[in-house]
Amino acid sequence: MMLRHVTNWQRGGLVSLLLVLGLTVAVADIGRSADDTKKPTAEKKSDDKAKSDEPAKTDEKSADKPADKPEAKEIQMGPPSGGHPATDLINKELAKFWAANNVRPSHKATDYEFCRRVYLDILGRIPAVWEIKQYANDSDTKNKRAKLIKKLLNDNYYKEDFERYWADAWTTLLLTRTGNEVYHEQMEDWLEEQFGKNRPYDEMVRNLLTAAGKTDENGAVNFILAHLGEPQQNRPEEGQFDAVPITSRSIRLFLGVRIQCTQCHDHPFNPEWKQSHFWGINAFFRQVERDGQPAMANQRNQMAVQLTLKENDNYNNKETVYYENRQAVVRATAPKFLDGKTIPSGTKKSRRDILADFVIEDPNFARATVNRMWGHFFGRGLCQQPAVDDFGEHNPVVHPELLDGVAKYFRDYKYNLKELIAWICNSEAYELGSTANSTNSKPEHEAYFSRMLLKNMSPEQLFDSLRTALDQPEQIKKKVAPAASKKNNAPATRVVDEARKNARKAWMAKLTKNFGDDEGNEITFNGTVVQALLLMNGKELQTELSRKDNNTIINAAAKGKDPSGIINELFLAALGRTVKPEEKTKLMKLSGGDPMKFYEDVFWALLNCDEFILNH
Repeated sequence: MMLRHVTNWQRGGLVSLLLVLGLTVAVADIGRSADDTKKPTAEKKSDDKAKSDEPAKTDEKSADKPADKPEAKEIQMGPPSGGHPATDLINKELAKFWAANNVRPSHKATDYEFCRRVYLDILGRIPAVWEIKQYANDSDTKNKRAKLIKKLLNDNYYKEDFERYWADAWTTLLLTRTGNEVYHEQMEDWLEEQFGKNRPYDEMVRNLLTAAGKTDENGAVNFILAHLGEPQQNRPEEGQFDAVPITSRSIRLFLGVRIQCTQCHDHPFNPEWKQSHFWGINAFFRQVERDGQPAMANQRNQMAVQLTLKENDNYNNKETVYYENRQAVVRATAPKFLDGKTIPSGTKKSRRDILADFVIEDPNFARATVNRMWGHFFGRGLCQQPAVDDFGEHNPVVHPELLDGVAKYFRDYKYNLKELIAWICNSEAYELGSTANSTNSKPEHEAYFSRMLLKNMSPEQLFDSLRTALDQPEQIKKKVAPAASKKNNAPATRVVDEARKNARKAWMAKLTKNFGDDEGNEITFNGTVVQALLLMNGKELQTELSRKDNNTIINAAAKGKDPSGIINELFLAALGRTVKPEEKTKLMKLSGGDPMKFYEDVFWALLNCDEFILNH
């Protein structure tokens, strides 16, 4: 564990320094060499799943020894956890790959590591102490991991956590973090309903691409409304907007193909992607009509004007979009999909309905979803480059049989996202630890998935994990009256914790700062670990540690535990594991003086360390 920005800290002094020094060694086993002084930095990625770019620590006695070169031999896999053939396929394909490339997978993660990891990845927060103990005490060692995955996906206790986390993650993907917060909340409300009903993914995408109605009645319309592009002068010929941002964003999100550069020219690395492909897709959006004028872009706190999205057959009525190539030659195209399919003659469907058909029927639709979800859980996609949305000749798939096989199961299971999550999380690869060995320690080995990569928490995960550590949610949730629906005074549909919502809003305002390009992409994401630590070292965390109501420290002391037991509770609350003997020995030597101040210092140091920040 490495505490950064130790200068000007307001707590702990010598206690925190010695604590950090002791835990630096302890956490070296989660993916870095003990003598490596390079600190992890947040990598700029579109899905905000930045991972550490440090060299991985090996679990060999000497990292300087040459890598073993054993003869390729089959790696035996037992029955798949969870029992599904899709998980069996993942296990067998990776085992064959490891054997063919003389790779030895890392040791399995401990129960404590796995429990923390799966809570973060499925619910977006660390587990509470009682959740850790409940899992650790399960004596069914053979099935306990599969049982935990099933519980997090299906138990009613976790229903709101699951819906909120995935709705929030997808709102960021669909809208970025910029824009009016009311439109974001409307999108989140809609997505929470979809995830709550486990809506098939193809239906969700169809609804997003074909959405119509008012922003406060159908939250799905906010996706297209956020990316309409520049207004056009000649609506009958050109349409109301140029629809450039939604063209590239929809294909990238739902098909995993980055066609944005073909707006201006043929793709330089993929000769099959032409400029005509971009504008052919673009033509499907040219009959979109927006009623209402939104506030200026990126003004999150301004009043949200009600907007309406619909189709207007009088727009772009010649079904032709004109574009100019690099030689200043003006060309024209009708609505045409990437594979050349055009609008069927005599159809009564709208252009966006037809586009939705083409997108969902495309072979890359299921593959792109599997790759994106895989990247969520493993920190990178299945291609040579880590991006989860960049298929093409320039970025070949490293595990094509795995990707195609799981994509087929995903289609066969009616695009059930919970099933897909279960298949991935039950895989042997997902259970592996992050400590490298001599056969998988180099950056080029990351695409082998023979060890778990370190991932920085997203700002949302960091907020919810801090809240969990500091508040320790109760085992039996209190019933709270649902908040009023925004849909024309309709009956209340879900619970809204306004205090948490406002605190989270303030947190995100401080932690993130965004700059956008013409597609609405986030070029710069400043929610780095360094900034997170600066915030946590501020007055907010100081106040939380010292408050008298539902205080994790006070509650641990109130259970009648001795100092050793209280320290153990704090380790469980912050790091999801028990304190190690050597850590406890060092801390007990420093435990003189005011005991509560000492425990506050300990907890503060734990919440400011890499082991808390990183998902490992």
